[in-house]
Amino acid sequence: MYRLQNLCRGMFRGRDPVGRRGREAGCCLLAGLRLVLYLRNQLSGSMHQHHTADAGAIGQSILSVADCGGKNQRMSEGAENPKTYNTDVLVIGGGFGGLAAAIRIKELAPETAVLLVDKQTIGWGGKANKGAGVLWVLAPGDDIEAFIDFHVKKVGFYLNDQELLYKMARESYGAAQKLAAWGVNVMKTSTGELDIARLPFGWSITAADLDMMRPLRNKAEKLGVELLHKTQVVELLKQEDRITGAVGFSLLDGGFTVINSKATILANGDCDFGVMRMWANACGDGVTAAYNAGAEM
Repeated sequence: MYRLQNLCRGMFRGRDPVGRRGREAGCCLLAGLRLVLYLRNQLSGSMHQHHTADAGAIGQSILSVADCGGKNQRMSEGAENPKTYNTDVLVIGGGFGGLAAAIRIKELAPETAVLLVDKQTIGWGGKANKGAGVLWVLAPGDDIEAFIDFHVKKVGFYLNDQELLYKMARESYGAAQKLAAWGVNVMKTSTGELDIARLPFGWSITAADLDMMRPLRNKAEKLGVELLHKTQVVELLKQEDRITGAVGFSLLDGGFTVINSKATILANGDCDFGVMRMWANACGDGVTAAYNAGAEM
C-alpha cells in the first residue's frame, strides 16, 4: 500500500506520463486505498450488526476520506446517485479465473444473468497474460502424487487445501482443452492432442498464445456476460449470513457503484504484489473484502 500511495502522490506532482486522466485514476485509487482502511475500522461493525449496507452512508464515508484535489464534488455525485446493477451472479475479477467462471456459468445456465467486474480493462488485466503462455497440466501418465507432494511441501508448506489441490490437478488437462475450445490458441500436435513437454518433477507443461485473455473476453461477450471495467470493488454486501453483492467506485470518475447479486464469486486473485513486479496487480482486494465480511482465514 505504501508503494501505491507513493505512486499516486507522484501522479499529483506532475510525474504522470498519461496526463489528466491518469491523475484522476490515481487520485481515485488513493481514495479507494484509504476507503478500504476506513470501512474496515468505521463501518464493518455496523454492517455486521445490521447485516446490511446503506449506500448513502458508505457514500458519505467516501466523502470523509477522499481528498482528491478538488474531486470531492464528483465523488459526492456518485455517492448521492449510485449506479446500481442487479444480476444473478456477480464475478469479481476479470482475469483468467473470473472469465473462465463467467463463461462456464453461461454454458451451463444460459438464462442466468452474469456480471463480470474488474478494476482494469477486462481482457487486458489479470496475471495470466504475464505468464509467458506457459500452462502446467497433469497429462495422462503423469505422477499426481509427486505433484501433490511437491506443492504441499515446497509451495504451500502444508497450508494447502489438499482435497482442492487433488481436484485441480485431475482437471488441469481437461481445463487446457476447454481453453482451446473457447478460442485460445493452445499448442497441439498434428493429431489434435495437447502438445506437452514432460517435466522431471512428475507433471507437464503446455503452451498457449500470449494473448490468451482477449479470446476469453470475446467468448464471454458472445455468451451474454455483462462486463464492467475500471471499477474497484472495496466491500461485500451482507444480509444476515449471505453475501448479497458488493460496493465499489469507478477508477475514471469516482462514481459510486452498488451491485446486488444472488450469488457472488471472488476471482480477483491473491496478495503477492511484493514478490515481483509482474504480480503488481495482485493486491489482495478479494482477500480483504472476504475478511471484512467475516470469512475465516
